[in-house]
Amino acid sequence: MSNNIYTLYLKTHNRTGLKYLGYTKQDPYTYKGSGVLWLKHIKEYTNDVSTAILYQTEDADSIPSVGIHLSDVYNIVNNPWFANLKIESGPHLFFGNHSLAAKRKMSEKKLNYSAERKADIGKRISDTLTGFKHSDETKAKMAHHQKTRVRKKSSYDKASATFKAMPPIECPHCGKVGGVTGMRSWHFENCRNK
Repeated sequence: MSNNIYTLYLKTHNRTGLKYLGYTKQDPYTYKGSGVLWLKHIKEYTNDVSTAILYQTEDADSIPSVGIHLSDVYNIVNNPWFANLKIESGPHLFFGNHSLAAKRKMSEKKLNYSAERKADIGKRISDTLTGFKHSDETKAKMAHHQKTRVRKKSSYDKASATFKAMPPIECPHCGKVGGVTGMRSWHFENCRNK
């Protein structure tokens, strides 16, 4: 397939019926998709999917408008039969930092989400990450980074000031008074006098 062909496709899992609306410049029949929920789903239930081509073009500029239209038609974000977490707007070509106006606009949009939408997004992300495990190689890289990173004195001072500013708390079971961290570890629900 030519690299100048842009495709909006609809994948349907043959065993479960879950669907995914996506965009690619690759061969849509071999390309698996990039959605987090979708990739987790095909990892769990195998890549037994059917692919339907909804739109193909050589004009990349038309992809976002068609993708947004199809996202609205299928209601992909709110439809439980779709694994999409966001609308499909095609290639994401933004590089660099967002302007303050753009950040404000994105923030205002998220503030207007309904409580149900926020809860649904949180649940879908939580379900995606539940049971996720890093590879041994990734764990080794993270451990190496933690052991070798140099912390600034200002970060220690800030943490110290934060803990010193916290008022001491008293265990209701034994009456001992102390700092929040130690008290939460050894008292309250974990107190031996409980």
